[in-house]
Amino acid sequence: MAGCIGAPDLVIEILSPGNSRKEFKEKFSLYEENGVREYWIVYPIHLMIQIFDLKEDKFAWRSNYIKEDMIPVGIFEDFSIDSDAVFK
Repeated sequence: MAGCIGAPDLVIEILSPGNSRKEFKEKFSLYEENGVREYWIVYPIHLMIQIFDLKEDKFAWRSNYIKEDMIPVGIFEDFSIDSDAVFK
């Protein structure tokens, strides 16, 4: 069996200068509607990561993290990612 069935639990999207506002809104809605439990949006130019968690079928903003922050991964208990590694 190839591929996967269903939505991933975590999506980490790294934005590029070519990402449009329309494209961003469409992906946000698509991930939300399909039950992605945690959605990270990485802004490499600003060295910032914005995180949303799925709560009652809607994304709820958790927090913004910047370079040098430890970021807790909500879908895994006691697991964090050093944001420095994301921006290398």
